[in-house]
Order: sequence, then structure tokens, then C-alpha cells
Amino acid sequence: MRSFAAAIVLALSLPLLAFAHTKEAPKQKQAIVLAAFGSSQPEAAAAIDAVRARLEAAFPALPVRLALTSRHARAVQAAQKPVSPLTALGQLSDQGYNDILVLPLFVSAGEEYQDLKILVQTLDALHKTQMNKKPFLRIRLERTLLGDLPEGSPADMAEAAKALAGDAAQARERGAALVYAAHGNGKRQAQEVVNFQAALRKAYPGQTIAVATLESKPGIGEVLKTLAGAKARKVLLLPLLMTSGVHVAQDVCGVEKDSWRAGLEAAGYAVECQARGLGEVDAVAELFVRRARLALEK
Repeated sequence: MRSFAAAIVLALSLPLLAFAHTKEAPKQKQAIVLAAFGSSQPEAAAAIDAVRARLEAAFPALPVRLALTSRHARAVQAAQKPVSPLTALGQLSDQGYNDILVLPLFVSAGEEYQDLKILVQTLDALHKTQMNKKPFLRIRLERTLLGDLPEGSPADMAEAAKALAGDAAQARERGAALVYAAHGNGKRQAQEVVNFQAALRKAYPGQTIAVATLESKPGIGEVLKTLAGAKARKVLLLPLLMTSGVHVAQDVCGVEKDSWRAGLEAAGYAVECQARGLGEVDAVAELFVRRARLALEK
């Protein structure tokens, strides 16, 4: 009789044990959030779309959601119903996705990246609490093009420099100096730009390469000093910006007298300016895909 009762208790307990096990180990569902600043210019979408298309081709089983960190960009593109990173992550959680990789489509770890980092860290901390319903098993933030440090990460800058081999080859073929225009932050010197210039010069010795910013130091003055010292006559001018938006159209390649192109031409240089975002460079887009693959496999 006792053995029969024990068998009944065991039979009734098995479903409960299975339920408890399922509750402790929910099914892992992965997704990717591609976080970009965004732009008010329609042509800027080309760079973002190029990276997103590569991600979708590389990970056909995973949803790839686009999130724009710029409130202004979201307002301008209201008809397309863009969402913020917080909204994108909330939607994925509601749909049962609990293992999220946030891939920032930024050049460097500036203010946008730092804000995104705080958001991800906050949401990641939630699964360490005693909440009855944990929103995420895991949520991770990948690195920017130049790394996750404000001054840039040496290994990531070397990888980024290698991805721009096509630019260096173009400049070499034209007998031109290679000049990059980054964004910068007026509140501080852009040490990451100084460090990336060093990484590019190391990767392509013998070439005249200058990297400066539109809104901080180093600026166009430092570029002119480099060009004068190298006795350059031709310049291949390229944006060090993820998308080809208003900065590229006006501040870098614009015809107005205060653009970099006009300033360099006024100084006597023959300038070829290519209005493209880094996301449109195949090797750069593939770099982000490769980093996403490594992060998802960990």
C-alpha cells in the first residue's frame, strides 16, 4: 500500500518538476537591434540599409530591428514609424525574444554610445533581480567601429583601418593625400581621431593621411599643416561618418565657402570629395557583421 501511494505521489510530482525546470530555463530566442543615430536626409538611409541587409543575409533566422537614437531623426522620419532603442527592446521582449545583441552603428564611443551603454546595462541588470517575469536572459552591447573606449580601442582601430584599405588604394592610385572628416564633439578634443590617424598611418606607411573633425580639435587647420608639410597637391577627401547626411552634403563636400572641400580648394589643392557613409563601404559593413557573429556565438 505504501509503495502504491509513493508511486502516486511520484506521478503527480513529475509534471511539477518539469514545469519548474522549464521555468528556470526558458527557451532562448535571439534577436539583433541595429542602433543608428539616423539623419534628416533621405540619402543617409543607404548606409544603414546596407549594414542591415548584410545582417539579415548573415542571420536569416533572427529578426534585425532598426532603432534610431536621434529624436530629431525619428521626428523627421515619422511616416516610416521609426523607434528608439528602448522601444525596439521593449517590443522584442513582448514578443518573447530574450537574448538580444545591440549593435551600435557609430564611429566612436561618444555620447550616443555612452547613453546606449547605460540603457543596456540597466536592462541587463533586471534579469538579476527576483522579478517573476524576467524580460531578458541576456542583453549585450557591441563595440563601435573604433571600439568601446572614448579614445578608441587599439585592436578595433587597427581592424577599422584595415577595412578602409580601398580608400588608401584610391588615394595611392591618384597620387593624392587621404583626408578624413570626422564629426567630433565641441566639448572635448577628439583623442580617438588622433589615435585613429596614427592607426591609419601605421597600416599604410608612406602615404599622407590626415584625420580631423568638423566640430572640435583637431580640425581643418591641422589638416592643412599636414598637407603643407607633405607638399601635397591632390586630396582625396572622405567623410569618417557612418551615413551620408547633412554634414557630408554641406560641411564636407559642399560648395559653400565654409565647407572643407571649398577650404582645401581655396588653399590650392585639387580635391576629389566622395559623399558616402562608412556603412556603404563593403569591408566596414562586413566588419560589423563579423563582430555580430562572434558576439552571438559566445
